[in-house]
Amino acid sequence: MKRWPLAVLAVVAGLAVTVQVDPTPFDSPFPSPLASHLYLPVVVGNRPTTGGHGAGMTVGDCEAVAALGLEWTHGWQRNPTICEGVEAVPQISHLSEIGQPLGGNSQYVIYLNEPEQTNQSNVPDPLDAAAGLVEMLVTYPDKIIVLPSASLHYLTVMWDAGDFPPERVAANGHCYGWGYLSTALVKCKAHGDNLLAWADERGIRETWITEFGLDPAWYDGMAGNVEFMRQMVAYYERVGIDRWAWFQVNSTARKWSTGEMGLWVDGYITELGEAYRQ
Repeated sequence: MKRWPLAVLAVVAGLAVTVQVDPTPFDSPFPSPLASHLYLPVVVGNRPTTGGHGAGMTVGDCEAVAALGLEWTHGWQRNPTICEGVEAVPQISHLSEIGQPLGGNSQYVIYLNEPEQTNQSNVPDPLDAAAGLVEMLVTYPDKIIVLPSASLHYLTVMWDAGDFPPERVAANGHCYGWGYLSTALVKCKAHGDNLLAWADERGIRETWITEFGLDPAWYDGMAGNVEFMRQMVAYYERVGIDRWAWFQVNSTARKWSTGEMGLWVDGYITELGEAYRQ
């Protein structure tokens, strides 16, 4: 697939941007001056020193965050709850939200949530996600964009559509285990290995897992879920996943079969929460 310069994708995305002319010839599908390259500002300096241990949080409960010792949170929204001393990462969940002000207190912003799913961000064409990524990079020049949690095929088509700056993004994925504990561990470790390799091939410096979990009702019960959690955190630390987030802090409304995914329910740390607490 031809890699279009960011200026071309910016025009496709409907952006009004300032373009600098690059003297290097480029075989563009569009007439000049649309073939010019767009030079994006590069974030300079060290990345934040926040640790990797986090969780998704749909209900803002800073008491839970403190009790669990979380280092960062996200909430699938532009204005996540900010808890004292904890990084809160905002998220653009729909293309229509790009350009809106961002809350949180982070240098990062998560871009889309499972775009291949119709009940999530619902961006089935990765080329549309590529155009949106250009818009994200231009609109939020002081942010590092955490890429969509999607299949490697989707990510590859999106990434190959433009000359995206790897220093401005972080790779990202989700992994949920189903079935026996042993099967779930093999699946999610393979997912992590493949995502790290994908990022490394493209010069992307950071890799996140913004959702992971296991249905505790499947065969191995709550003990299996606790073991899955412990082994996956150890794996993420060992292989160099930069951040991970359990799904999720509060899940009183998200009971899976006979189990409970939440770390904190009705003001108390759950068995899973005790295992996850730092």
